[in-house]
Amino acid sequence: MRDVLAAFVDRQAELGRFCEVLESDEKPIMIVWGDVGIGKSSLLARLIHECALRRLRKAEVFASKTRFNTYLEILQKIRDDLGPELFPNFTQLKNHFYPDPRQPRPTVKIEISGAQSVLERARLENVTIHGDVAAVIIKDNMINVPDPTMNMPPQHRMNLLTDEFLKDLAPIVQNEILVVLFDDIQELTDETYKWLWEGIISALEEGRLKNIRFVLCGRVKPPLQDAAALSVKEAPLQPLGLPDIEAYLERSGHVVEGRSDVAKMMLLYTKGVPLQVALQLDAWFQSYPEKRVRVNG
Repeated sequence: MRDVLAAFVDRQAELGRFCEVLESDEKPIMIVWGDVGIGKSSLLARLIHECALRRLRKAEVFASKTRFNTYLEILQKIRDDLGPELFPNFTQLKNHFYPDPRQPRPTVKIEISGAQSVLERARLENVTIHGDVAAVIIKDNMINVPDPTMNMPPQHRMNLLTDEFLKDLAPIVQNEILVVLFDDIQELTDETYKWLWEGIISALEEGRLKNIRFVLCGRVKPPLQDAAALSVKEAPLQPLGLPDIEAYLERSGHVVEGRSDVAKMMLLYTKGVPLQVALQLDAWFQSYPEKRVRVNG
């Protein structure tokens, strides 16, 4: 089966659109959609290979119901793909908002100078306080200073983390292209999908970022904002036609005799869905091994 799938006909039209996206900043977003088995994953693998051939930076976000479907997971995935050391400000803020419970909390040291009426009966050692102190709670010889950022609204926290991420990202893409590829974007929550467009992609239009290309793959065409539609190249994946299937049979090593008839039969039974064509041809070769010849190259 792997050999059969490897010989599959390249989607030259879709690949051509992707190359246009890479070579021009006029439309930096490509959206790809199609039903299950239509070839999204195969095309995405081809696009990733094209990035490798061009030695382009890339980040891959393959969303699912359990992973990479929230804004923070996406930011961290892109950071990790590009190199965590390139995002010191974002990482520091993220660790502040979401500290690792396995790591010890830092020790707070306070020195008291001046009036001490509030703390006059407390025993404090190696502690420094400069200026006025408000809202210091002492309980069981422990000092708790409430952190106002811990009660910050989630939307505000998301905006701050996104801004720090963009600040770290900007110098990375100052002089070279970055390609960010998403698969199964239908798995993103509504909030995350809105954030992706308004918080990340919109940074291109606003001039905060440049040299970034986005590829969004999913099962259905994603909704587009009016302004965003002008920056998008669409690549709906259609079923294979008869010429495509015949080309696939040829590349797979099907003998010339009877090839056209076999292609028509496969189109009838598979409706041109690439995965089904591959399965049908694999079964055909198992039943009629003499119909397959070695393909040079």
